[in-house]
Amino acid sequence: MSIIQMPTSNFWKDRSGYKPKWLIVHGTAGGSSAKNIAQGFINSQGTNNPVSVHYVIGQDGTIVQCVQEKDAAWGNGVIDAGADSWWSSALNPNLVTISIEHVKPDTQNASALTPAQQAASFSLIREICQRNGLPMRKADKNGGITGHFSIAPINRAHCPGTYPWQDLFNYLKGDDMLQITDAFAAAYFKQVATNPLRWQCNNGYAVLGGILDFYRKINGAPRLPKGNEQYNIPGVVWQLFEGGIIVYDPEGKLDKFHTPFPPCYLLKLDSDLAKQVLGAGNTTDLQNQLNAANTALANEKQTATSLQTELNTAKTQLDAANKAATQATADKNAALAQVADLQNQIANAPDKTEILNDLISALQAAAKNIA
Repeated sequence: MSIIQMPTSNFWKDRSGYKPKWLIVHGTAGGSSAKNIAQGFINSQGTNNPVSVHYVIGQDGTIVQCVQEKDAAWGNGVIDAGADSWWSSALNPNLVTISIEHVKPDTQNASALTPAQQAASFSLIREICQRNGLPMRKADKNGGITGHFSIAPINRAHCPGTYPWQDLFNYLKGDDMLQITDAFAAAYFKQVATNPLRWQCNNGYAVLGGILDFYRKINGAPRLPKGNEQYNIPGVVWQLFEGGIIVYDPEGKLDKFHTPFPPCYLLKLDSDLAKQVLGAGNTTDLQNQLNAANTALANEKQTATSLQTELNTAKTQLDAANKAATQATADKNAALAQVADLQNQIANAPDKTEILNDLISALQAAAKNIA
C-alpha cells in the first residue's frame, strides 16, 4: 500500500502515555483531494484552530498520512451532549483514537465513496486495526470502529455521512481467510513481527498489504510467490506467483472486471501483462529448463545403453555355461552306461573278475570326475 507523507506539527507526542482503542471515520464535507486536505492541516499550524487527522483518503484512492499512529492527532476533541456513553470529558478522545478523513466534495458528506476510495479505506482500516490491536467491529466501550458522530452527535451528526458500514464489517470479518497458523502458511511463511501485513516466504520473497489480504481471502490458491511486488505500471501493483499473477488495481486500469475482493484480482492469462510475464518474459528460464531436461535425458540414454551391453555379455556367458553343463551331463551319462555294461559282462564272465573290477573302478572314478 502506497502512502504519501505530509506531516503536520498538530499532534501530541506519544498520546501522553495512552494507547488507541477506537478508530474514527470522518468525511471532509468539502475539498477536492487528499493532498489539499492535508495541506490545510499544515496551514492551520500556529493558528487559533489547529487541526489534523492521522490519514486522508482521496476519491482516487490516494492515501496521505499527516500524523503518526503513535501520536494523538487533533480531530476528535469536542464531546457533544448525547455522545456514546464511553466518551468522557475527563479524557480527550484524541488520546485514544486514530482518525481517517475521506474526501467528500459536498458539504453534507452525502457523497458515496468511490470504488477506489472504498478499497483504500477498507484496506487501511484493517491494517491500522491489526497494527494497534483494535477490535475490527462496531465500536463499544471496549474499542472498535465508528464515525465522528459517535463523539459529536450534534456538531458532526453527518460525519462521515454516507459510508458503507456493513460492507466494511463484512470485509473485516475474514473468518475464512488463510491464517499464518494454518498448515500451508506455517510451512512456507513467517509473519514479520513489526508488520502483521507482511508475510515472508522461505524462498526469499514477501507478500504484503493489499495483495496479502487478497491472497489470504483466496486461501493461498496461487501457491508461493516467485518475486516481490512490481510497480512498473502507474497506479497498479502486481506480483507473480507459482499459480498466477495477483494485481492490485483500484482504478481498474488493466481490467474492469468486477472482482469479489476489490481492489485485487487474478490477472487473465491472455492479457498483455500475463503474456509478457508468463511468455516472452520467461523464455530464457524455460529454455534453460528444457536444455537441462535434454541433458538429463541424454545421460539416461547413455546409462541405459551401457546397462544393455553388460546384460548382453552376461547372457552370452550364461549360454556358454549352460552349454558346458549340458555336455558334462551327457559325458556323465555315457560313462555310467559303460559301467552298467561292464557290470553285466562281469556277471557273465566270472574268470575275469579281478581285471574287470579294476576297470570298473577306473571308470567309476572317471565318471565321478565328470560329475
